[in-house]
Amino acid sequence: MKNESKKNNFIIGNCGDLKREEDQASLIKAVRKLIAKEINAELIFIGDGPLRENLIHLAQKFNIAKHIHFKHNKMTATELFEQCHVLVFSGFKVTNLELLKNAIAFKIPVIATKIESHRHLIEDGKTGFLVPCGFPERIEAALKRLEACHPEKRSDRRISY
Repeated sequence: MKNESKKNNFIIGNCGDLKREEDQASLIKAVRKLIAKEINAELIFIGDGPLRENLIHLAQKFNIAKHIHFKHNKMTATELFEQCHVLVFSGFKVTNLELLKNAIAFKIPVIATKIESHRHLIEDGKTGFLVPCGFPERIEAALKRLEACHPEKRSDRRISY
């Protein structure tokens, strides 16, 4: 896996344990669809867990491994915010609410699943997008909307559609 993202790519971040409840597999599937549509996307995972090897294998199976970066816990939240255009919280359960709150405060657009705790924090269409759990195509659609923003708007961390 490459260690550095290309400067002009659309950078997607995910932070948390790599485990079934976090559903990072749906995120990899969504990124695969973006790349198939010739969107220059990179996905950074911060964290580790029992599904790490499975996720690496999935990225290899989809032939997108060079676009997926596993950083373990070697990056601070601030470093992640500075690198990413969007953070995705794809889990079925509540995890890392502090990171979600900090991302919103830092004005990073967020895509998160429609679980109760996310609904209270995210203004759909303003601070991010809410998507149903387990639907990579909905994550992909939200990512496409954010990626389609003009680069200067992306760098300003605004959502525009």
